[in-house]
Amino acid sequence: MASNKGFSAVMVRKTIDESGNILYFNEKGQYHREDGPAIQNINGDVKYFINDTLHRVGGPAITHCNGKEKEWWKNNKRHRLNAGAVIYKNIIQYYEFGIYIKTIRR
Repeated sequence: MASNKGFSAVMVRKTIDESGNILYFNEKGQYHREDGPAIQNINGDVKYFINDTLHRVGGPAITHCNGKEKEWWKNNKRHRLNAGAVIYKNIIQYYEFGIYIKTIRR
């Protein structure tokens, strides 16, 4: 069991699928991990979920394998105040509480 502020501790099951991806599930079979990414793909992508909801406080909920492309999610909505919620090689997209604000091309 693991715990994190704002969430109650639940039983988590770790599995490794046939491709070598590491996956964490709660007792309902939902992607879930409170102390790290719930999905660690063999290619290096990581995704944070709480009860099958993309969510992370204090960092990106999705980090792509190159480490430079990142997405911030809160309660299954793209969200980041005063900064880009989606950062890819050529663009930065701004979202607040799932509402698109703007795109900046670089």
